[in-house]
Amino acid sequence: MNQQSQFVFKRRNAVFLGICLAGLTVLTLASLLPLRTEHHALDHEISTLKNDLVNQEHHQAGIKMVDDILSTLDQQPTPQVVTLAPLAQDDSDLITRDIKVLAHETSLQLADIKPLLDNKNSWQNLTVHAELRGSFPNLRLFLLKLLALPYVKEINRIEVHPSTPELNFKLTYTIVLG
Repeated sequence: MNQQSQFVFKRRNAVFLGICLAGLTVLTLASLLPLRTEHHALDHEISTLKNDLVNQEHHQAGIKMVDDILSTLDQQPTPQVVTLAPLAQDDSDLITRDIKVLAHETSLQLADIKPLLDNKNSWQNLTVHAELRGSFPNLRLFLLKLLALPYVKEINRIEVHPSTPELNFKLTYTIVLG
């Protein structure tokens, strides 16, 4: 072999090796791209799990707060059984006065109180709607005192709406009219 044929041979080898190297590079990149996509999917799943864990910790704190409230409620007095006595129809201002007094005694703020007079066919019962602000333990005491009033028949509905420093309560109850 002469030197020129050796040079051509080496040049062919170099081209072949270059093509092989380019092919290996393409194969390597092609195999790494799905791994990168899978890596991003796993990162997203990890961040979702971390957010779920944070939410669960907030829920656990809420559950602990409710447990604490319930344990303090168990230590408070239970209402005495009161005989139901109708409220005279001409004594309707007593409804507002009693609610204001009960709210003051239990450290709740009374936002609104109104009897619901629409579609009134029977004057034996009257539904009253009240809005209050405060804490759960104070609401419990308020409800105990409200049910101790002789003309209060039942509590129909309680809605609790979170507010910034305290809770808003919407209360609907029925009184018996005489």
